[in-house]
Amino acid sequence: MHTEGNLIVSNSADNQLTGFLVSSTKSCFFTKRNSEITVREFGEETLADGTVRPAFQGQYINGQIKDNNPPKQVRFHIWAPGRADQNSASTNFKTDTDSVVNGAGPAAYALDPVILQTSDFSVGRTIANPAENRDEFWDDDASLEGKERMRQETSDTTPYVDDFFRADNRYGPKPRYNDALTIPAGLTIGAEIGSVTDLVLDTAPAGGTCEQVGLDGYWERRAACEGMRIVVGQRLELGDPIGWGGPTRNSVTNTFVADAEPLRPWNQCPGNSTGRCNEARQRRSLWDNLAAVQGAVVYHSARPGTGDELEEPIACFSSTVHPGTGATLANSSTFENLVYGVTDAAGVPAFAPRTDGRVYGQTIPVISDFLRGKGTNGWEFEAPTAPIFGNANWLAALNNLATFAGDPNGGAPSFEPVQDNNVHPFPSMAMWGDFSMLRRVMGLMNTVGYAGLSPADKTTLHSAACTVGMLAYNVDYLENLTSMQ
Repeated sequence: MHTEGNLIVSNSADNQLTGFLVSSTKSCFFTKRNSEITVREFGEETLADGTVRPAFQGQYINGQIKDNNPPKQVRFHIWAPGRADQNSASTNFKTDTDSVVNGAGPAAYALDPVILQTSDFSVGRTIANPAENRDEFWDDDASLEGKERMRQETSDTTPYVDDFFRADNRYGPKPRYNDALTIPAGLTIGAEIGSVTDLVLDTAPAGGTCEQVGLDGYWERRAACEGMRIVVGQRLELGDPIGWGGPTRNSVTNTFVADAEPLRPWNQCPGNSTGRCNEARQRRSLWDNLAAVQGAVVYHSARPGTGDELEEPIACFSSTVHPGTGATLANSSTFENLVYGVTDAAGVPAFAPRTDGRVYGQTIPVISDFLRGKGTNGWEFEAPTAPIFGNANWLAALNNLATFAGDPNGGAPSFEPVQDNNVHPFPSMAMWGDFSMLRRVMGLMNTVGYAGLSPADKTTLHSAACTVGMLAYNVDYLENLTSMQ
């Protein structure tokens, strides 16, 4: 475990944190090094781009940020001779045995988020360099540092793991990729990278390996080069299945209904949530709405093909999970023929027999109902291909979705953030799902074409097309059933 800042550990009211050693004592992974916990320490240094990085020494602190108070002690198991897992009072970690002197609260040591985001430097909010408050006890044999469970990491190289963002060929959201590659002066997060090979290389260089792909969205590029990717698209909400505003079925202009509808954004805290407004807002945003559709696309580097085919998904499947209750969770992954035995007035099956050779002569089943949350998680559909993004009908469908649920000023940090008097993505658009990225990518495709898009932007199109196709399938069979009545 490693942090470029401080490690601040605490307990909740009912649970005590325990830091176990890695794996079993009989495991080959059970080594002292594999159980190390490290924090960063470095001196002042001028980096390759000329920026001066201030000195910083990370600390191990017993405290909790939420109320800036020390909690009850926590426990850390330590390495002992004979490969034993020692768990005794000597492993207690509390304010008297952490690495800083008592006095300042843990919030004073927390990293300044603005400096971290804009410069990628570790600087304390109040105590810039925590080294000035180092407790002499920490260097004794009795401390967790002395027992070799925790230590300072003083190597010159910061562990580089760009595994939390996409291969979008645009700068950010981190301000630097390494000491030499940063966002150039005059450019911002979301600006086009251009032809910087060290950042945007998609394939192994001549005589090299896939480990040498570009650093922008490194792990996405690496997986595209020699592995598998699964990209889950945005969830499109299809309305309230029990009526707008709930079972009262009042007019949408009714103020009470507008406030009560979970899909709608709201500007004030409910009366029963005073003092915990953000928590109530989060519960509402995580509401499991049964009427929804969401697709995922699967890619593999070993897929056959040439040109654009190599970047196409090998599968599109529904990933609309409904964990609201045990029943909704089960229904979402239960697959059955929803039109079994349904016939028209002449006794003809609801859907014509298959002629594609898969289940020859049998009636085509209807498996997924995204409006009611049945068979919506795990069923495979036909994967989108590159040619559909030049098809007028497909482009119209994707543009309709992007315009309906996509903010033209959204999409940050993949696109340059827009700072004005509105929230982005705009809540009344994002209430249906945030398709701002799709809207920005559709606009970009009008300029550079499909082939000119980044790997991440292409997956945005693929996942949206997967979702739209599943919804079209659902609407199509409902129209067929209606025409039989």
